[in-house]
Amino acid sequence: MPSIKDKIKKMGFSPKKSLGQNFLINPIIIQKIINSVAELKPSLIMEVGPGLGALTNHFIPNHRKKGELQKFSSPAEGANPPDGYISLNPPLYVLEKDAFLCQYWRKKGVNVWEGDVLNLKGFIYMNLKNSPSTNIYRSGQEKALFRDSLSWEDKKKGSKKVNQMGIEEVSWPSLLLPGSVLIGNLPYQIASRLMVQCCPGPDKIKALVFMFQKEVAQRILASPGSKNYGLLSVLSQCFWNGHLLIEASTSDFYPRPKVAGQVLVFYKKPHSIPNSEAFLAFVKLCFSHRRKFLLSQLKTIKEKSQIRDIFDKMNLSSSIRAEELFPGQFVSLFKEIIRKNKSEKK
Repeated sequence: MPSIKDKIKKMGFSPKKSLGQNFLINPIIIQKIINSVAELKPSLIMEVGPGLGALTNHFIPNHRKKGELQKFSSPAEGANPPDGYISLNPPLYVLEKDAFLCQYWRKKGVNVWEGDVLNLKGFIYMNLKNSPSTNIYRSGQEKALFRDSLSWEDKKKGSKKVNQMGIEEVSWPSLLLPGSVLIGNLPYQIASRLMVQCCPGPDKIKALVFMFQKEVAQRILASPGSKNYGLLSVLSQCFWNGHLLIEASTSDFYPRPKVAGQVLVFYKKPHSIPNSEAFLAFVKLCFSHRRKFLLSQLKTIKEKSQIRDIFDKMNLSSSIRAEELFPGQFVSLFKEIIRKNKSEKK
């Protein structure tokens, strides 16, 4: 069986350090992730950074049993499911920034959204949905045209603009179905930002299965009072129920990264946070100077005496720090401040 080095050489491709391209090669970890996604029974799978297909090849919709749901996209050329593999039904989208890998997966009949996942905006080829064998060459001029043609309001609304060449500019959340699962061996440099972005939404995502840098994963799962507890811990635990699936050493990737990783699984958690975006900003403020007393931190948004009244109502010490509060207490504190603001306006 050809090695990953041989495959990369044959493709004429070089992993880009700037994009954090460290490809997962350990079959045990790969199978563990596949099984975890299968148990989630997703309506749609969206993979961030498919790379060379360690996960992707297992989720292409033609890998199915006879009589299962019809294919969403055409089969990948030459791709065969591994022995004993039980295939999945749902449609698959891959989110990729690398233009070379975008074209690689398009040629295999996979639905590709090309763009920066953190910026929401990107584009897909309309005719790939029904005729993936069509080979489309996208020039740099075309890329610039469609990158600049979507306004911020359009992006926020998830609206679509279709041009005559069959390219559709669209935000990736608008491609989701209710019950979608977002997966990925994430580039370490975007992992924490994407996690924060996914906390308030999109609502159609019911679960996440992500590979994080080990240090980031530990911060996400940290408990109050620990040195790793902070913004990521509170946000992720307010919006998701998460657990560790498996660890990955540096030798489980090619090229080898400098640090190990951990795969975390998250399930969407019901919450009653009134304004998710405002809550995110509130928690950021609370941890902006983590060694300061929280009472002093919050005086920038409310009179200190008013914050003290709220603390008294919640039985919080005036000397408490953000790192000592449980995620649920952040939610309660946020709601009390909102309630106070509303009562003052009456």
